[in-house]
Amino acid sequence: YAESGIKITLAGLLDMDLREMLILSEPYSSMNLRTVAKSIVKERLGPGKEADQFIQLIGELGTFGPLRNAIAHQRWTKGARPGSIRPFHLDIRSGSALLKGQSDTEKDWTAAELAAEGDRARKLNGSIVRYMQSSGIIDRMDRKHAARSSATESSDGSSTND
Repeated sequence: YAESGIKITLAGLLDMDLREMLILSEPYSSMNLRTVAKSIVKERLGPGKEADQFIQLIGELGTFGPLRNAIAHQRWTKGARPGSIRPFHLDIRSGSALLKGQSDTEKDWTAAELAAEGDRARKLNGSIVRYMQSSGIIDRMDRKHAARSSATESSDGSSTND
């Protein structure tokens, strides 16, 4: 998922071990990860095209939030259009219990529309990978990993982690 791509990119930008970045960022909600990522990019890269490109990708990730949350956390019911479904849930964030997904005016989804969103998410993943390649992040991470791997090997060629 694109959130992992954001975390991997941050590890490269900060010259951090990927495992440590994943541990550090695990508690973040998607929204908090996006906020932190934008702040890090602005701090590390400053203004410019490279920062703007990554911030745009982070923003695009945010467009998936409502559907992602509906898929992960809500039940689904019949939609208003033929062959459609819509998320159904109880929303208590306002301090009152509100049933969402009962009105025919609420967003529903066909299988084709859900598939199109999946395709859009895959394209975002590809864009994040291309960003990591063009910015040199993947090369830096590969070199760092290779240096760490060679440093942990003993003189006889066996790993010190065996």
